[in-house]
Parts: sequence; C-alpha cells; structure tokens
Amino acid sequence: MIDLASGEKQREDFEQLWYTLTIHGIKGRTSTAHYQIRAASAGLQQARGERLRRLNRYLRYDLPPGTNTFNLKPEQAPVCLAFVLTAQGERILVHKAYTGERNRGRPFIHILSSYNQEFQARDAISLWRASLWQTFEPELNAQGTLLPTITADVVKKYACSMAPDKSPRVQSQLPFLLQAYLTRKPGQHIYLAAPPDEIACLLQLLTRYLPASLCAGLTFSTYEYDVRTRHECLIVGTCQAPGASRPLRDVLPEECYREGLALNCYTGRQSKLEEHPDVSCFIRDVLESLSAQDAVNMTALLDEFAAEGNADNPQTFLKAYASASQSGKLSRQAMEALLRRPEQAAAQLRQRAVQAALFAACIQDRTWQESAIHPLLRQLAEVSKHNQELARALAVLAQEAMHIAFQAAQIEECNGFLMVLSLLASLSTPEPTSELWHTFYSSLPGQRLDNFIYKYWSIRQALLQLATQIFTTEEGESLRPLLSIRWPQLGPLLSLSLAREWQVIALEELIADPLSTPTASQVQQLRRHYANILASFLQYLENQPHLRDIAQKLRHKLDRGI
Repeated sequence: MIDLASGEKQREDFEQLWYTLTIHGIKGRTSTAHYQIRAASAGLQQARGERLRRLNRYLRYDLPPGTNTFNLKPEQAPVCLAFVLTAQGERILVHKAYTGERNRGRPFIHILSSYNQEFQARDAISLWRASLWQTFEPELNAQGTLLPTITADVVKKYACSMAPDKSPRVQSQLPFLLQAYLTRKPGQHIYLAAPPDEIACLLQLLTRYLPASLCAGLTFSTYEYDVRTRHECLIVGTCQAPGASRPLRDVLPEECYREGLALNCYTGRQSKLEEHPDVSCFIRDVLESLSAQDAVNMTALLDEFAAEGNADNPQTFLKAYASASQSGKLSRQAMEALLRRPEQAAAQLRQRAVQAALFAACIQDRTWQESAIHPLLRQLAEVSKHNQELARALAVLAQEAMHIAFQAAQIEECNGFLMVLSLLASLSTPEPTSELWHTFYSSLPGQRLDNFIYKYWSIRQALLQLATQIFTTEEGESLRPLLSIRWPQLGPLLSLSLAREWQVIALEELIADPLSTPTASQVQQLRRHYANILASFLQYLENQPHLRDIAQKLRHKLDRGI
C-alpha cells in the first residue's frame, strides 16, 4: 500500500545535484575529465526526461566578458544564486561558484530541487554565502556519487542574515528596486548590474520590507553572463569583469532599459520610473527604518495589511500603507504621561497607533525602555489586578507585543524580539503560574521560528534563561526546539544554568544529525574554553547507565573532528 503522506513529504524534501569538470560521475569513472554530474541524490540519479531537462539549462557558468582568467582568484569570480519556480510547482535553487586558479579554474554548480510550496524567495536569498553550498569537488573517498536529500527545515537552518547595509550606495539603489518591483507592468523584468554581493543585499532588503504575499512569485538570479537568457527570473543580475577599475561598456543591453526596468549600479544609469506618491511615502519610511535598524514595526504593519486582504497586489498595498502612515506619533514624554494614568492607559493602549509608537520608541532606545517604561508597566500590571478595563487593555497590548515578536523573528531583527521579551516581563513576572508566558512559549512552534532561534545564540540564551523560571525540569521535552544547537553552541549551552535533563535533550538533537560533525577548530575551541564544563557533563552522562551510549557518541564525534 502506498503511503501518500510519505510520498508528499519526499516531494517536499530537496534533491541535490553537483556538476563540474571531473573524471568521476554518476555513470562511473572516465579516462579524461569532462563536464558531467559529479553526484546526485537518488531522485535525480533516477530522473529521466522532463525534470532532468529542466535542470540541464542551469548547468552552465561563464565568467563576465573581459575577465583575465590567468590572474583570477576564485573569491573574485561572481557567484550566482538563482531561485526559479517552474510551471510544475518545482522550486529550483542554483548555486554556481568558480573554483581553482588560473587556467585550472572551473565552475562548480550545486542545485537543490523541491516541490515544497512554502519555500519562497525570502528563504532562498537567506542562503547567500551559506555553508550549505558545495563549491569544490571533494575526494571520491570523502563523498561518493550519491548525495542525501535534505528537508526544508534543515535547509533553512543554513540561512545567513546580512547586517542591514546603511551605506549611501545601497540606500541609493534600494528605492529604484522597490519602486520598480511595485510598479512594473505584467511580464516586465528587472535588470541589475552590480557586484553579486550588492545584488544579494538588495534582494534581502526587498523581501524584508515587503509583505510575504507580494513576494510569492518573486524569482531571481544574482549573476548571469547574459541577462537576456534567464527569462524565468523576474530580477536578473550581472556584473562587470572582476578587477575592472571602471566599466568599459554598459553590461546591460539597451533592450533591458527599453523593454524592462534596469539599473546599472556602476554608472548610475537607470530606466525612467513613473512618479507615484504612495510609493514615495513607502520608500521614505523604508529608508528611515533601515537607518534606524527598526524594521519590526513596519513589517508588523505590513503583515497586518496582508491578513486583512490589503496586500493582495501592489496597488491595494500602497493605498493601505499610505492611509496607515497618516497616523500621528506620540512623543516619549506623552507616552510616559499616558502610562502614569491608569484610566487613560486603559482607553488608549488598545489603539494600534499608540502601540506602534510605544514599540518603536522601545526598540530605538532600550535604556529608556528599562529605566522608564518597565517600572511604569509594572505599576499598571499591579493596578490591573483590581481594574478589569485596564487588565483587558494590557492583555491586548501583550497580544500585539507577541505578534511584534514573531514578526521581528521572521525578518531576523533580534533587537525587536528582545525588546518584546523585556516588555512582556514588565507585564507579567516570568514564573510557573504566568498564563501570559505559557501562552508565549506554546505559540513559538506554530510561528516557524526554528531557523531564527537556531541562528542567533543571544535569542536562544534569552529564551532558555526565561524558561528556567517558567518550566519545571520535567517539562524540558516541550522546549526541544529551543535546545536544537550547533557545535559552536554546545559549550555556551552547557555554561547556562539549565537542568541536566535539558542539556541531554540538546545533545541528543546534536548527535542525531548524521551530517553534523564538529570541525577541528570547533573541537579545539570547545576544549580550550569549556574543558571543565565538558568533562563534568561527560562524567554525568557516564554515571547514568541509560546515557552512556550518548556519552560514547559524543566522544566519537569529538574524536572525528580532531
């Protein structure tokens, strides 16, 4: 009997394929090197016909015209990261890198392919410069010709978040990309000429500052030799030859400006865009948010539009945003005065404009939040025990704060997330009887925050330290997502004052991954900085008969990493 659920799950896993110049391929060893599939997962090794033909078109990489290959170093060559959606619902991620030096250089192409409908452009561009990508051919005894499939959750754990780029160059380029994307005509492509790192940064910012619903069909490529050949990508990038001091020619063909929307970041030339007052209002706020590193409130507002059906298309979204942006802002003095008056607070803390102003001010100045807002909210929380109207208002504020936290996590804004944790602690002391905190932690799994928590140790540390005040030792199993760590985080986690049972859960998660083995430098760091803590933990494991097998596996992993 066929397990349909299992079959669907397998379709959502990512198949892998490596392609390069080699003598080793999935069909065996050849006498001379030629371009072929070096390795692939089972689904692609067995593929015949249309699916493999769809991938064949991405198995080509050319350096920019005029590149001096004799002096070229691999890190100077442009990297291509492309994300494509096919008519069959397939998500294709293509990573192309140049490996080797001088006349021995060659491209190495790594492809991931899945039918996971939830994987979108925001997820794809977060894999820029990720360690997930293979960029050179390993020895055959280190990796044969069969690759494993990878689940979407594991792929997302490799995501890298760029720090917001506040440079004048990027801030001068982002308005064009936002306006072009929001005002383009059906079928129109956007062409960018810039170093691939800049294009990747622009794409991350684009997907960060737009509702997910407006990015649902976004496809891109950070580098193509000829932008006119990649019609399946909405945004296509290219660049000039590495090492060129100035552009010798316009790397974007004339038709890109005429038929599409094009920006050459080297020369400043760009297609003329139609003036749109609502777009100008939105772009102004984006640049202010980027400058202040405060994307969380804007993103929460945008996702609220989406939930209300106001972000189904760019026109509806821009009108809704322009209307919402007309709301006034409270000064800090006004907010403090408001929080000193329980009756006024009960009436106004339910208003979205007041909430947004409070959250924005707290994010911008955490010291002010701790010194002024925290004690005022604590006082209101005490008064609310005998004031039902105020209690309801604070409950609405807490609910919106949790929504803000989850939005901050989606765009990987740590400061906004930590602000909310502090604000919630002002409203309710973290303790086993706190209904607010139990609601918050029980909501975490449903918000798909594993990737955010996995990447940022400061977030995981804050959540685990709070959890020790809220949950009993026996409730550690419910915290398993928080206890999923990487090898560099093992020492810091063992340093936290957590129950041993929780530390064991973290270790079980770590060693269960067959692809997870510490590097020599990670083992060295672990033993240099956490030797005593690690020895104590191993001793604990070996003293528990049911944990000795885990201790042995940990020692084996550490020995393999040396």
